[in-house]
Amino acid sequence: MNVTRPLEQARRTIIRSFFGFGTVAVLCREGETHPGFRSDEKKCGTSPAPTWRGYPEALTAIIERLRGVVIENKNALDLIETHDSKDTFFYADPPYLPSVRDAGDDYRFEMTEAEHIELAEKLNNTKGAVLVSGYHSELYDELYKGWAKSEKKTKANMHGDRTEVLWMKGIVETGLFQGEYQ
Repeated sequence: MNVTRPLEQARRTIIRSFFGFGTVAVLCREGETHPGFRSDEKKCGTSPAPTWRGYPEALTAIIERLRGVVIENKNALDLIETHDSKDTFFYADPPYLPSVRDAGDDYRFEMTEAEHIELAEKLNNTKGAVLVSGYHSELYDELYKGWAKSEKKTKANMHGDRTEVLWMKGIVETGLFQGEYQ
């Protein structure tokens, strides 16, 4: 086995995630944010250098947290079918519904409204616990009717106010979710 290839792949993953354009704004002063490339940290009076200095320890913590976790890159419906059991926890973070975001091509893999409905039907019928994240929408409220729900007002990068929502099935009852919900 060529060890260089997996190591190089890991290095590239770290670089891409660390150098990526921010999807979460950097908070500088109360109410002031600067979305964008990591080098923009200088706008907050810091530079990326101290962050990089702490990266080995952070990477160790990430590795420990993911020990025993399986991440699969396959069709979600097939994955749910394969792994569903009363002891399974599914976290679904599908692309936001087209109706609740800008018209941009934001995702490498988009989902149609029909695909969101198909995913919801599958998740509603799982034996395992499920958490679905997304923006507030009437369609999701209908698809996940009867599920526990937690909402948080947020700011989307350059797109104004949004309401982030977690729809939860079988989570509150088990104690997996200990936040506020409605």
